[in-house]
Amino acid sequence: MRNTILVIVAVLALAGCGGKTPAAQTVPSATTSQRTAGEIATAMGMGKITVWTAVTDENHLLGRPGGYTSAATIMDKRISCTDPTDPGTDCGATVEVFATPDQALARSQYIQSLMGGIFGTEYHYLAGTALLRVTGTLTPDVAMQYDTKFEAATK
Repeated sequence: MRNTILVIVAVLALAGCGGKTPAAQTVPSATTSQRTAGEIATAMGMGKITVWTAVTDENHLLGRPGGYTSAATIMDKRISCTDPTDPGTDCGATVEVFATPDQALARSQYIQSLMGGIFGTEYHYLAGTALLRVTGTLTPDVAMQYDTKFEAATK
């Protein structure tokens, strides 16, 4: 019995050494983690998009350990933005993309722990590695419109 297990392990190890990818394997289609926040926000078609850079990211999380890999703001015309040249979630919504779904969830939980009172409110929606943050200034019906578009853009 032990020899049989050793033979199976050896065969599997040798099979993994080949230089060819089996024909049955296919390259997965673009997933949320392969799309940038700007691509997701643009696909949502909800308003003007501002893609953040490491310089314009007021949170100083873009590209940093544990931070998001990309972020973009969607400007909602129904909201009067305090600083339209430097938009944030309070201007409509923000899409943040992380390296892992766990990081996206942790970010959402952290923000929600700070929300309420003077910090306002936000609606949060998760799709894989992407987090959509919608300002609480918008009604629940409008937030659901964002969620619907977000789900479609991240599939």
